[in-house]
Amino acid sequence: MSKQILIIVLILGMAFTLGCLDNSIKEPNEDDIISSFTSHQMSIWNYSGELLIESGISGILPEECRIFVKYPSKIKAEYIQSSTRNNGTISILNGSRLIEYYPLSNRTLVFETNPDGNSLTALDYPGLLKKIIPEGNLSYQGVEYIDNKSTYVIDISPENPDELFIEKYSTYQISLARVWIDSESWIVKKIELYGKEVLSPIVTVNYRNLTVNGDIPDDVFNSEQYLQYEIITPPSHPPVIYETG
Repeated sequence: MSKQILIIVLILGMAFTLGCLDNSIKEPNEDDIISSFTSHQMSIWNYSGELLIESGISGILPEECRIFVKYPSKIKAEYIQSSTRNNGTISILNGSRLIEYYPLSNRTLVFETNPDGNSLTALDYPGLLKKIIPEGNLSYQGVEYIDNKSTYVIDISPENPDELFIEKYSTYQISLARVWIDSESWIVKKIELYGKEVLSPIVTVNYRNLTVNGDIPDDVFNSEQYLQYEIITPPSHPPVIYETG
């Protein structure tokens, strides 16, 4: 009888202990999630990874590229699949200087561009989030699974969509950015952008192998190797002159 009593006591003790442990594990609340998401996004100073961009506009094919970003003004994109460029095209922005190398023709396009708005800054969607988060309205939408991993879904409504339209990161007015964040690493997995009075996303961006605040050497953004090929400049821009040595 004493053995049975001892077993019952042990079972009750284990149940009580587990109950205490369960009560001590608190699921993050909405404010904690938004706070952690905000601090993580605003702390990004570089990132790299692959992104697949799908347009909600009929007739525009998906675009896939590998991107390297180092704030404040260095971006490189290697186009894997594009509706506007040949596959394999490489674009590098360093300050206001933009080059595009076309491997099929062995030509390099070189010109000065507006560093606050061009074809490469438009690919920097995490930069867009950094732009709208400080004055935007953030709301937690729950948990969803991507590739069997849990993500937090957060909506961000820009305070002034009309002003954002002419800003660095957008070629259209954005009324809502919906973001899927890995619940463990806080890294962006997916972004949807919505325009004014549009129920479906204008752009959907999916990320793979995204690395944040890693070691990206400055050599990644070095375009000198592409200047050995025939250099062309747009008629609307002044000629670009290079001196050897």
